[in-house]
Amino acid sequence: MRVLLSKGGLATIEFAIVAPFLVLIMLAAADVSFFLRAKLRLDTAATSLAQVTTQYTQLYAGDFTNLFKISQLAAGSVAVSGQFGATIISGITNPAGAQTIAWQQISPSSTFVSAIGLKGAVPLLPHNYKLPIGATLVVTEVFSNLTPWVFAATVMPVATAPFGSVSSLALFQPRLAPLDSITLGSRP
Repeated sequence: MRVLLSKGGLATIEFAIVAPFLVLIMLAAADVSFFLRAKLRLDTAATSLAQVTTQYTQLYAGDFTNLFKISQLAAGSVAVSGQFGATIISGITNPAGAQTIAWQQISPSSTFVSAIGLKGAVPLLPHNYKLPIGATLVVTEVFSNLTPWVFAATVMPVATAPFGSVSSLALFQPRLAPLDSITLGSRP
């Protein structure tokens, strides 16, 4: 005995089988594009912040409030301060052949830790970069905690997916002055 299915009914069955996979692919593509966009925003924020910071002739403790605002402005909707993100600006010196993190400022309410090290420590710079003797370096780091969309998170658990903290780093040598210390107080 033969059962005849109409072409419309067969297409509906095929679509019902394929639809969940198409939705999964679309959600995964949306998550990947979300994270790529966030990474580009963080790269822009770190680079812009480093460029602005290295144009100072002297840094005051009060300057960092505006520098952190510049970082968030460059990052757009990606949080780089507060509970979900951080901006860290560090000054590295090499007075006599020993690189040291001379100063470091972290955006308020942040629980993030610098990837290059803490103030007073030997910095862990990318590709074992060695700062020339007598030179200084400004390092800007921006971090943000990102999570996948709700629907994708149920299919791709955060523990197994490459999601979480996204960061970017920029290294710039100061242009006008060594910036090897921070002056207390605000700009006169």
